[in-house]
Amino acid sequence: MTEYELVYLLSEMLNRMWFLMQIWMGVAFAYMALAHFYGHTLGGIIVAILTVAFLTFSFSVLAMMNLNLASANGYDSDLRQIMEIGSLSAGTIAFLEQREQVKLIFGPLFGVSLLLTLLCATFYMPYKCYMGKRAST
Repeated sequence: MTEYELVYLLSEMLNRMWFLMQIWMGVAFAYMALAHFYGHTLGGIIVAILTVAFLTFSFSVLAMMNLNLASANGYDSDLRQIMEIGSLSAGTIAFLEQREQVKLIFGPLFGVSLLLTLLCATFYMPYKCYMGKRAST
């Protein structure tokens, strides 16, 4: 593959990961909004079904993100091999250097924030349902 093709594929993998994160955040926000406004009135079975559906969707998005990340890392290593053999354009070298900095800084930050969001969203709806049933008795 040429340098152009590898950079294009790497960029597309990163764009796809960004798109998946936006979809997941939208679903997580909708789930938390549903829990906040209607959690106290929903029945336990509906809460369980929604929670399982949200977790299933979240883990499938995580699997797709890991697949895209593995592909992006493969394209990255191919570009670095080309860099060792020959020369890459200055833009590609800058792209690879920025990608390293982003991975070091934002990788752990995104991982922790997504985990906290997942945990909070998962437990918020059952909590609101339980507190709503408790208040009505």
